[in-house]
Amino acid sequence: MPATTKKPGLRKPSNVSPAVPASPRGTVSLDWRYRGLAAVVLENEKLRVVWLPELGAEINQLIDKRLDRNRLFHHPRVELRPPVFGSNADNWWTGGIDDGVPTGHPCTVGGELLPFLGKVWSKGNVL
Repeated sequence: MPATTKKPGLRKPSNVSPAVPASPRGTVSLDWRYRGLAAVVLENEKLRVVWLPELGAEINQLIDKRLDRNRLFHHPRVELRPPVFGSNADNWWTGGIDDGVPTGHPCTVGGELLPFLGKVWSKGNVL
């Protein structure tokens, strides 16, 4: 069963500035926290996207506002946690959408070993 938007955790402190308009059709807000992690919220009248830069650019929520549903899978028994550099993403993945930049498999590029799902995912904070 898909999760609803009423999950605990996404919080906006009351003492922050309002969202910055990204365009006439949506907003971007940098002032959110989700389960103790910095969260960037992009939204318009139909969708809300919650991006977690401290987890290597994970898109954690894709809320269909018309249905009040998070359209992304989340493992019911694995909590969010920062990845360890070089770890296998299959052992750390909790759901959502993770990047594969610059690679989706371990490989060597220019003499440097790049881990599974690349540097962005395994290094954590991308801000």
